[in-house]
Amino acid sequence: LETTMEEARVARGHQGRVYYTSGSSFEINKPLSAVRPMFLRLIDQEIHLNLDKYHGTLLENRCNLVVNLLNQIKIPRLVELAAVLNQYLHLDIIESKFTQALSTEERVSTATHLLVYLLH
Repeated sequence: LETTMEEARVARGHQGRVYYTSGSSFEINKPLSAVRPMFLRLIDQEIHLNLDKYHGTLLENRCNLVVNLLNQIKIPRLVELAAVLNQYLHLDIIESKFTQALSTEERVSTATHLLVYLLH
């Protein structure tokens, strides 16, 4: 991943990033399954770079990092939607009544938006 990111920077002449991933044919019909490995790797790299801030289990650290990143985005109540990422990133963030009431389509759409926010 790092080599590809560096090649993309040189090719484009700026600090943009190119992310790529591959998915399992077993999960081909599951929304967002193809991006799971990439996001988990990015989350784990961030945890590794900031080990002094994260002292829990891997699952706790991943949940805390995602919640912290969403808290940094200046959109009111955005972090309250974080539980929709549980299914896609194998997290364990507590569901609110609002997120529990979302339809499958709304959950996929919300998760997609949250993942884009996390990339910034």
